[in-house]
Amino acid sequence: MSENKKQHYVPQFYLKNFSQDKKRLFIYHLASEKSNPGPISSTCQEKYFYGNDGEFEKVLSEMETSQAKVIKKILKNGSVKGLSSKEFSNLLIFIMLQLTRTRDAKNSAENIYDFFAENFILPMIKGHEKLKKYPPELLELLDVAKNPEFYKTLLVIACKNAEGISDLKPFLLINKTSKPFIASDSPIVLNNIIKLGNLSMIGFLSPGLQIICPLCDTIALLLVDAEPYKIQSNPDSTIYISVESDVDNLNFLQVLNCFEVVFSQRAEDEKYINKIHDECKTLKITKAVKGKEVCKISKPNVKQSTVTHVQQEGMNYSMRFSFLKLDHEKFCKFKARFEKLSKESDAVIPCRNEKYAQKVNDKHKNLFKKAKDSEEPK
Repeated sequence: MSENKKQHYVPQFYLKNFSQDKKRLFIYHLASEKSNPGPISSTCQEKYFYGNDGEFEKVLSEMETSQAKVIKKILKNGSVKGLSSKEFSNLLIFIMLQLTRTRDAKNSAENIYDFFAENFILPMIKGHEKLKKYPPELLELLDVAKNPEFYKTLLVIACKNAEGISDLKPFLLINKTSKPFIASDSPIVLNNIIKLGNLSMIGFLSPGLQIICPLCDTIALLLVDAEPYKIQSNPDSTIYISVESDVDNLNFLQVLNCFEVVFSQRAEDEKYINKIHDECKTLKITKAVKGKEVCKISKPNVKQSTVTHVQQEGMNYSMRFSFLKLDHEKFCKFKARFEKLSKESDAVIPCRNEKYAQKVNDKHKNLFKKAKDSEEPK
């Protein structure tokens, strides 16, 4: 069993960027609506969060060392322009990993698995001839999501999928106002002002996607699909923020997406965070997992199959910023193309990086083919 019981789901090197003495920060709890000082060593951590063998924690620690150097370089230079391809890759892996490794993300993964188990896996197992002899109670004991290896696998997949956001353009948001950037126990937030019916537009391949991560109280990272937007930036890809409402909106996203706590450098930030928290209360939703049948597939001599789109409810917001405007001409062309494709099939999902999506699709086809070939008698 690992000696390191405390396993952080937000790395300590990141938390230190929001601390004045690099030892403690001020933690605002959503439940109590109060802010208290707390040590970084005990913030955003859980006992044996990645399992009790400690090996995965060691791997994460090695990755964090490289990621911390990249973020330190960005903060020192005040720019993302000087990053090497390897450093930029490490930055993208940090983003994807941090999105997936939080307590909220872990809960979401378990909820999605439970939905699949209840609606697809268990009915399929119970209908299998060879498994009918087993009592239903035994089948219901299957709970892969509670196995630490399940969650570790998701984290590995997240790192490998960093390529899927490599087409997003990086910017640094430099806060020139008197209000600080704050962060939370889910510091990577997704935003998109593009709306297409009832579709979720905060998938990693969604057109118009914005990924925002505060790096300290004065600097935040923005990764964005620049194609449908008009962005007011400097030649070095920095964006100076002097409009306080932009800072408010960025902080609003942190509070809205956080699981339990928000953190900042100063005790006096409590009133400011509390005000934002009050505004967020009407927007918080359950994040329920839902499935929607989009089409049926029929083939000769094969039982009809159904394509079901499964997703978790996202946040019901669309945050706008003065430095990032929608290019209506480009959006109208994209929307017209999407609506045309939607008339041909209900299973159309808007995709920004079609080349990468095809690569993933081909990989999945090969995996299914190998699985099918292994089942056929030789």
